[in-house]
Amino acid sequence: MNLWRALKQFRNVVGFRGLVRNVHCGVSATSGLPSSDSARGGTRLPHRNRFVAQWRLASCVFLSLFSFACMRGRVPAVELYRLSMVEPVDAVAAPAPSPPLRGGLAVLPYVTRGLYGDDGIVYSVDEVSYGAYPNREWAIPLSEMLGSLTETILKAQPLDRDPAVYDPSSLRGYAYQWRGSVREFEEKNRGRTVLAAVALDAQLVRTRDDSVVWRGTKRVEREVRQGTMPAIVMALSAAANEVIASLVEEARAAANSLMTDSSGSVKPAPD
Repeated sequence: MNLWRALKQFRNVVGFRGLVRNVHCGVSATSGLPSSDSARGGTRLPHRNRFVAQWRLASCVFLSLFSFACMRGRVPAVELYRLSMVEPVDAVAAPAPSPPLRGGLAVLPYVTRGLYGDDGIVYSVDEVSYGAYPNREWAIPLSEMLGSLTETILKAQPLDRDPAVYDPSSLRGYAYQWRGSVREFEEKNRGRTVLAAVALDAQLVRTRDDSVVWRGTKRVEREVRQGTMPAIVMALSAAANEVIASLVEEARAAANSLMTDSSGSVKPAPD
């Protein structure tokens, strides 16, 4: 319907060729009298040049109307989503014993490579094709949301005697760093089944010599019974909560099991 309207508009524009021709020929379109330019001895354009100019004008108008007709009502609005703490922190991770570390723990933004570093929410179909939604985006970069979520969990289940801090301006005042990266963070479509898949890597790094004290990987899939994007984002949030809480507990167990010296620092993890 919109394309048909555009074609009608194009016909009307072409219909004005005679009107434009009369003006260029020095004849007033309303009175039939010579125009002021003609009366002053103005030079008339050659017929070929007039036709080319008229055709270019009509073509530009037609292309504009055609583009508008094709795009109008078909470009969906951008939808913005963000991760959330979907469960109380105490329910995500059990109460922890006294923190094994001291000296301060800084949480860095997660490393997001490839499609995960873009704004669009990533999806996959049958483990064959991958893509990102053009109009469904993260309101905040995924790297920042995961870092902030990690900070929240670490404050409730601390690894260090001092509260964890996300992305501090300087790392000099922190003895340890939490470095994470995204392996997988997407909506998965397997046949008629929709899942939320989250896989994260994490490292506990000693700032003094940039040595890795502990490293771990965790992956979780959750089925999404409702195929809506809000339900998918909620499932991704729940999976991210579960993965990060599990990694924190693994890091705690590793820090407790490793030998410590009088300063409270732990030995680097073996390669």
